[in-house]
Amino acid sequence: MHPVSRSSTFRFALMAIVVLSLALAACNNSGSPSPSASAAASAGTGDTTIIISGSSFGASEMSLAAGTVIRFANHDGFGHTIVEGQNGVADANARFNFPLADGETSDPVTLEAGTYHVTCTIHHSMNLTITVS
Repeated sequence: MHPVSRSSTFRFALMAIVVLSLALAACNNSGSPSPSASAAASAGTGDTTIIISGSSFGASEMSLAAGTVIRFANHDGFGHTIVEGQNGVADANARFNFPLADGETSDPVTLEAGTYHVTCTIHHSMNLTITVS
């Protein structure tokens, strides 16, 4: 049995730090709105696309007019779920729940007046409240 060299231990530790840093960056939710989400939040009626980037919906809250058609576009390098719920947990009677692969845009969703909580069951820190009036 050969003793482990210091350079092997250092390389292993460095790789572990890099992998952990990438994993944490993938789950980061800075909470600051992206330009796309800000534009979507003020869009009002018509079509609105909510851009997912940096494991974030771009905004934590948005208001839309009833009848607005929304789509979710995943600009992250990995998949997400779009589900009615909070903190990564789907509501028991969720009115929408679908996977969204990297680079994919969802089918249109039209919401009636009310308040909707949206989350990702993979990345629990992703949360969005949509108020439709």
